[in-house]
Amino acid sequence: MRIFYETNHDISQKPSSDEYYPASKLKRVTVILTVKTVITAFITCIMTKPIQIELPLGTTFPSVNIWLIPGDEPVLIDAGYRLPESFDLLKKGLAENGYAISDIKKVLITHEHPDHVGLLPQILEESDASVWCHKALAPWLQDYRSQEKKTFAFFDIHLEAAGLPKLILELIAQGAIQRSLNIQVPDSRLRCFDTGDTLSIGDFNLEVLHTPGHCVTHYGFLDEASQVFFGGDLLLQKAPFPTVREDPDIAGKRYSGLPDFMKSLERLKALNVNKIYPGHGDEITEINPLIDRQVHRIHQRKEECLDWIKNGQKTVFEICQKMYESPNFMLQFAGAMMIFGYTDLLIQEEKISVSYNDKKEMIFEVIVDSSNARPVSR
Repeated sequence: MRIFYETNHDISQKPSSDEYYPASKLKRVTVILTVKTVITAFITCIMTKPIQIELPLGTTFPSVNIWLIPGDEPVLIDAGYRLPESFDLLKKGLAENGYAISDIKKVLITHEHPDHVGLLPQILEESDASVWCHKALAPWLQDYRSQEKKTFAFFDIHLEAAGLPKLILELIAQGAIQRSLNIQVPDSRLRCFDTGDTLSIGDFNLEVLHTPGHCVTHYGFLDEASQVFFGGDLLLQKAPFPTVREDPDIAGKRYSGLPDFMKSLERLKALNVNKIYPGHGDEITEINPLIDRQVHRIHQRKEECLDWIKNGQKTVFEICQKMYESPNFMLQFAGAMMIFGYTDLLIQEEKISVSYNDKKEMIFEVIVDSSNARPVSR
C-alpha cells in the first residue's frame, strides 16, 4: 500500500536544462511514500533519543559507549570499562542529562567483555538497578572471575597453538590479571531473557537478537517500530576481531567466530534498520555501505592470508608477522585473532587444511586443486 501526497508547489525557479523536468510542463510534484516509511518517521520523531556516554578505553578502540535511555525509569545499555576515572565520568555524563547513578533502574548487557560490564559493581552499589542479560550471560555476571578463569585456561592452549612467543603470552596474561573484574550480581537483581523475547525499555520495544561472531554470547536489540538497533560490537567503523572461546556445542573445540560474524552482518543488512547505536563510536546511519565495505575487506584479507600460506608461513603467528607487523603486542594479539578467523574461513572453503606439529602448533597447508596454482611471490 502507498500513500500519495500531492502539492501545487511551483518549481518554475528551477533551471530548465535537460537534467530537470521542464517547468512549463510540471506544475505539481507527487511524493510517494510507503506506509512503513511514514509511520517509522513519525515514531522516530516522538521517541526519546538515546544519549551517548563515552568512556575511555585506550586499546584497539579509543573509547567505549554506555547508552542512556532517559525517562521515568532510566536505563543503561552496557556498563563500560573499569579505569580509575571511568565511574566519575559516567556520573558526570548522567548529571549533564539530569540524572544520578541512584536514578538508574536497569542495566542491559550486550555481551560479557570487560569493556561492556566493567562498572557494574559500582553501579549496583550506588543504585537499586537490576541487571538484564541473556540467559547465556548469567554465569558470567553471577561469578565473573570463575568464568574468566575457565576461559583463559582454554584461551591459553589456543594461543600456544597459534605459535605466539612466550613473552607475548606473558604480557597477555598480565593484562588479563589487571583487567580482572570481581562481578557477582545477586540473583535477586539479575533478570534473564532469551533470544526472541521483547523487552520494554523506555519508549522502545526491543527484540533480542543473537548476533554471534565477535563472541559466541553476543546479543543486539532491535526496535522494529523505529527501525533502530542497539548493536553492541556487531557493527563498528572498524570490524572487531573474533575472540577465542570454547564452542558451546562441542566441548574442547574452538568456536569459529569470523564465519558467524559474516552471517550476523548479512542478517543485520536484511533488517534494513535506519540507525545503529554501537558499542564504540558514534551512531551509524550509513549501515549497508559500511557492511559491504567490511565484508569486502574481510574477503580481501582472507585471500592475502592464503597467499602467505602459499609462500611458506605456516602458523598463525608467522602469518600475523606478515599481515600485522607491529611492536605493539596488543595489536599483534588482535591480529592473531583475525588470522584465526581468516583461516577458519579458508578451512570452510576447503582451500587449506590444518594439522599439529610436535609443539602442538597449528600448521596450515594449501589444498592443491586441479589448477595447480603456483604460490604468489611477495
